[in-house]
Amino acid sequence: MQYRSRRIPSNADVTVVICGLQLTIPLIDVSETGMKLALAYEFPPDTAITIQSARLHLHGVVSWSTQFETGVRLLQPLGKADLGELAQIAWAA
Repeated sequence: MQYRSRRIPSNADVTVVICGLQLTIPLIDVSETGMKLALAYEFPPDTAITIQSARLHLHGVVSWSTQFETGVRLLQPLGKADLGELAQIAWAA
């Protein structure tokens, strides 16, 4: 059985750069290893994507894509603080 990271819902907007497009879109959910974006374009698997927030600059690849959503696998796992920022959660210290 393959381990799947816990998904955390998000209401954040992120900026993505993919195939020459730069778009600000909603982040649907995020985990340590990936995220689901409300991206209304279909892209082939393994397409490079950059995700930016106020403080973060992340790199990943498309895992799957439909005409309404895109799954992204991050090239580096997120730490707890970065995960909290994207999920708009203030983690207890």
